[in-house]
Amino acid sequence: MNTLRAIGYAICVTLVVTSIFLMLLPSGHMTKIVKFAVHLFLLVAIITPFIGQPIDFSSEVDAFTWEQNETAKSLSELADEQLLNSFDKSLRLQAEAVFKKYDIVPEKIDFSMNVQSDRSIDISKLEILLKGSDKERCDRAVAEVNEMFGVNAVLSFTTGT
Repeated sequence: MNTLRAIGYAICVTLVVTSIFLMLLPSGHMTKIVKFAVHLFLLVAIITPFIGQPIDFSSEVDAFTWEQNETAKSLSELADEQLLNSFDKSLRLQAEAVFKKYDIVPEKIDFSMNVQSDRSIDISKLEILLKGSDKERCDRAVAEVNEMFGVNAVLSFTTGT
């Protein structure tokens, strides 16, 4: 950004100086030649930053790229979080539907999931909290849930009925 600001500043100063010089120029037969020289000077002043030494925009590009990467990272993290929340809700509903077939209402269902680099979701852990009274009749429902999600559920039971 500093490079562009310096070029703009140099061009503005050159324009002001040449305008003042042209206003102070007396009229006469040399006017056309002097105007040509002043305009040539102005043109050279405008072109020089671009053809003189190569302009290094790398610092501006690096700053812009860094901002884009940070924004992309935060958006990617937000998308992953929303994806996991949506997937978690969907999995809970599916698990609750399986238990409902067997007339069991789970107290709590917790999934531990990770988004892989290929954007797939890995279910690493499944914890199910059931009522103590459902202990004898939950085997088939748990087996179906384990098969459905490809993970062995960790069962916990509340005390009492």
